Amino acid sequence: MNRDRASEQLEVLLARAHKQLGIAVYDGLMSSGGPPELRDPDQTLGRLLAAVHRQTGDAVMGRLAQTGRRAPRERAVADREQSSENLLMQRPAFVRLKYRKQALNCARRYWPLDAVRIIRAAVDTVQQLIADLEDEILHDTARDQLLRVSSGMGRVLALPQPDQAPQPALGGFDYMEEVEGFLATCTWRLVAETRRSKQLLDNELLLHFRWTDMSWLGALEVSQDLADDLDLAYREAL
Repeated sequence: MNRDRASEQLEVLLARAHKQLGIAVYDGLMSSGGPPELRDPDQTLGRLLAAVHRQTGDAVMGRLAQTGRRAPRERAVADREQSSENLLMQRPAFVRLKYRKQALNCARRYWPLDAVRIIRAAVDTVQQLIADLEDEILHDTARDQLLRVSSGMGRVLALPQPDQAPQPALGGFDYMEEVEGFLATCTWRLVAETRRSKQLLDNELLLHFRWTDMSWLGALEVSQDLADDLDLAYREAL
């Protein structure tokens, strides 16, 4: 076996060892559904494994960069982060099931109500109002319907929102933190669109219904703007 072949096999073994060590660190931290409260000697062992994991990764990437078989260090780091996103699929089936159950519980916490149904109903109500205003027909229940829309949008605004985005765990990318980060981002966008729609409804459109000499054209223009905002909120909810 020539020197290049032996060096290549060594690098493959080092890369595999680094990957398996990363899995061990990740599983050690997340075995109880989240980073546990480590106590001696667990704390010493956990820190040692994490340090060895980082140092092994640096050594492997350094060797590969020196031999010219890979891109520079920055690209190697990106490749390592990209491959770690599939950590969940490397787990046994019962572990994947455990995390998916936790993900569903997390989703129910962020979405305790059917936001899609609420906003869809709001869109339908406003679109019907636009059609009535275009025909210069206004039902006695129009204002009450808009008040119900405002109440439903208030429920959407009450969706749970974290103060800040979740941070990655020590052992690498955590599946549950990825799920929570995705749900938090979706909720932030949905709440922002819903808040803008509710402000337009409460502060502009409903004011037209307080006067007997209502401006039909003004109410129609505001209703059309509200329908556009609600359409954006509906897309976020979906």
